[in-house]
Amino acid sequence: MRRVWLLGLIGLVALGGCQVRKIEEPAGGTTTNSEEHHVNPLDMSNSFLAEITTEVDDLGKGLKVVSEFDSHHKWQDDFIQDTIKEIKSSVGGQALESKMHMESDRGAEEVQIKIIKADDGKAILRVITSYKPLSDQIQAGFDKAKS
Repeated sequence: MRRVWLLGLIGLVALGGCQVRKIEEPAGGTTTNSEEHHVNPLDMSNSFLAEITTEVDDLGKGLKVVSEFDSHHKWQDDFIQDTIKEIKSSVGGQALESKMHMESDRGAEEVQIKIIKADDGKAILRVITSYKPLSDQIQAGFDKAKS
């Protein structure tokens, strides 16, 4: 799997000084230009957060929730395990970050994904979107995965 940079840090409270590392692209390929469709862009001035904090070993549950909404890739267990290994090997305050497209009832949405290793060794998975119903659906999935 090839590692790709998609964007730099976003300004979130309590995240100042985080270091960003590469995040791998899920296996399964990408869409071709002929498959491209309208994507509702991420507007950081009008954004909503879905978040889960877990032990790093339980991060896969949150990643599986995110994968259910991915409009371009089929996430395989190897990708999820590689992501968990990457977070385990990072130090507190480091983050993996990527933009991706998620499917919602109004079409494709651009979202920001950020996985942060906290200083206490836990992992924080954040999904930022400009579409509140999508944020609510993801948060419900996170809440269910945590219980």
